[in-house]
Amino acid sequence: MSIKATERSHKFTFMPSQLQPVTDEQELAAIYRRTGVYPYPKAKQEWITQEVKRLQESDEYFDTEQLAKQYDALKADGKL
Repeated sequence: MSIKATERSHKFTFMPSQLQPVTDEQELAAIYRRTGVYPYPKAKQEWITQEVKRLQESDEYFDTEQLAKQYDALKADGKL
């Protein structure tokens, strides 16, 4: 008996209504430790978001990693 491709893919597919945001602080901390991916501080994320919106509106290229580095440089220079 073989498994059809559609059956196999169902376990990796979900509908937007099925998303459950993780809000428990301990669970989030465990996820961050396990993945090694940590969110930016709120002020940094807000600045990057604003820059992305500005760049998208003017159809300019952007790289969020470069924007994060730019934020760090501006903050270190006292310009933010």
